[in-house]
Amino acid sequence: MADVAAVRERLRWLRELRLPIGRTPLAVVDLDRITESVDLVRRSAPHSRLTYALKASYFAPLVRSMRQAGVGVSVFSDLELALARRAGFPPADIVYNGVGRTGRSLNDAVESGVQVTVESMDELHALLRKRAGAARPAAIGLRVNGAHCSDIDAAVKYQVLGLPVGEVARAADLIAGSGLRINGIGFHLFQNQVTNDAHLSYVRSLVPTLRKLAGHPAAAVTFVDVGGGFASRLETGDQRAADTFAGIEQEIRDRLGVDPVFELGRFLASDAQLIVSRVVDVRSTSAGHRIVLLDASTNYLIPAPGHRFRVAPVAPEGSGDQSSPATFVDRLGSKISSHLCGRLAPGDLVVVLNCGAYTDVMKEHFVYPLPEVVAISRGSIVVTAPAGDGHDVAQYHHWHRVAEVVDQ
Repeated sequence: MADVAAVRERLRWLRELRLPIGRTPLAVVDLDRITESVDLVRRSAPHSRLTYALKASYFAPLVRSMRQAGVGVSVFSDLELALARRAGFPPADIVYNGVGRTGRSLNDAVESGVQVTVESMDELHALLRKRAGAARPAAIGLRVNGAHCSDIDAAVKYQVLGLPVGEVARAADLIAGSGLRINGIGFHLFQNQVTNDAHLSYVRSLVPTLRKLAGHPAAAVTFVDVGGGFASRLETGDQRAADTFAGIEQEIRDRLGVDPVFELGRFLASDAQLIVSRVVDVRSTSAGHRIVLLDASTNYLIPAPGHRFRVAPVAPEGSGDQSSPATFVDRLGSKISSHLCGRLAPGDLVVVLNCGAYTDVMKEHFVYPLPEVVAISRGSIVVTAPAGDGHDVAQYHHWHRVAEVVDQ
């Protein structure tokens, strides 16, 4: 559930911008929110390394804001690696995760100075074959999975990615004498966590393995990458978020003497973006429950796992206005959120909050066109991305001749 004070603050910020809102839906990205969130984590966990999980949003002004804030970047594919380089991240600030990568792709990244994390024995064998010969010394990380831990969330999804803990020692034996060394261990098992309980539990379960690895001649572990999965500030409130990062850092430093790496996607991107939408209609069920139909649509509100969108009126609600339950749906009838809300009528402006992560990257361009996007910093619009149209849909799906129909 969204933090009430945070919701009010985001609405106050939007009203003070006094945007000339015409066509809706309109996406608004608050670049200053990125810097504020980064500062919060750094104050809470000053010894930790921060990276931005690029899969959360490829929106270029947002990504550049991450780099300007001094955050590294975590990528999951060759495409994202190329985007990170184009955005100006130096190789040493890039963490390259992924699945099923080739030896050439892995070796090229290692040779360029990127922090590569290998997630399977197949990937490790492919990398070692490619490096056979005169490759210079370098470091890689190992990703481990949760197969030995029975109570993590979404176990079937997450436990298949990464080396089983029992294979970490065998991986280290293979690496010995190759010119590589293991400089870190990583995992990513959780989603939308509002506390650090799950992360701490898993770190503690790894301690015996990590301590054993520390004595291996192929290992010089300096970090534990705890992945991401942290809920946004809008959902947790700033104090709980601060306690979350501080607690994980202290646990890892006290037990292992190394520093954490946080891969922050949702935490940095979610509440940095909002969508201004307009009420199309208000309907009632036979039980008297309100259904509020918005002009926002699923091609930029595809729910990421564990999403918690929040809809609120842009105009301040009157002091005498009574709140009652409402379910907000898009133009396809898909549920956006359901909670208490004051009176709404067709034409009223609302804002969809906590929607900046995974909605741009994962969206399908079909059904409805893309909204206009404005990026805001210090109270002013710094860049505008135009709304998409039928031509964009046609190009995305390689139906190039459909553009002729769009023009008719």
